[in-house]
Amino acid sequence: WQMTRFVFAVTVDFRSLDEFWVFMMAKKIQDTADQYTPEQLVMIARGYADRKLEDDEFFGAIAADVLRRLDEFQPMQLAEMLSFFAKVRYLNEDYCNAVLGMLHPEGRLADLPPRGLSSLAHACAQLDVRHESLDYCWERLVEGKDRIPKADLVQLLMAIPV
Repeated sequence: WQMTRFVFAVTVDFRSLDEFWVFMMAKKIQDTADQYTPEQLVMIARGYADRKLEDDEFFGAIAADVLRRLDEFQPMQLAEMLSFFAKVRYLNEDYCNAVLGMLHPEGRLADLPPRGLSSLAHACAQLDVRHESLDYCWERLVEGKDRIPKADLVQLLMAIPV
């Protein structure tokens, strides 16, 4: 947890003085991603994504580690991770296919809450990802028991590239 806390501290108040440390920590984390718990990786990815660190090697290492340990991650963590990738414009098709492949009535992401569904839909829109499981996502958000408010739906629709 020590590295995770340090990443959080440095990325919360990001200044140019800290850029070197942020970069060096990213390199260390990408080489040792398997040593972090799913919760830690989500916190680390959030910190770097919030600061717009566009480093394909870093996010690629995190995506590869999550794919190796997919069963250890909670559905919401998988959805959040995709949204962090979208924030920094990092598209990993293997990750997208693996996560979106679990989004169907019998899949692991079937019970994803509306916040997770909308996060997935928004991330896919940002990354211009098309996948058949997004139909299930939209059905739940627009017509199903998880229907989201119209204002939130408008925001999601505006994010979809044409």
